[in-house]
Amino acid sequence: MVVLPSARSDFVELAESDRAVALAALALAKELRENPWFGDEMRSRLGLAELHECRRIRFDRSDWKDKPRYRLIYRNEPSDGAPEIVAVLAAAERENLGAYRRAKPRLIERLRALGEQGWGPSAGEC
Repeated sequence: MVVLPSARSDFVELAESDRAVALAALALAKELRENPWFGDEMRSRLGLAELHECRRIRFDRSDWKDKPRYRLIYRNEPSDGAPEIVAVLAAAERENLGAYRRAKPRLIERLRALGEQGWGPSAGEC
């Protein structure tokens, strides 16, 4: 598993604001080592189309009773078969698409670094 350096700062930020949420996020990241298919597939959406091959997990602190407020966004590499790498892109609040907006530029940067296609402005848009 790879937690991108920028995503590491998300975990630190979570710990500073709510330790229980940070612990929940870390537990999910550990779960991904055993089960990279744990999260839900993401769909293409306007402005975030690049994330269509990523997965997400909704989470919150264990004593939270409402809809989970946080998302962990990650990408299996490769996205089919048996992934060799699980790249964690973001762990942040869902409000105002915060986690997704953090994940998008990080994914684009990762794809560029890996030399993969599909990171252009219209990539994945329908």
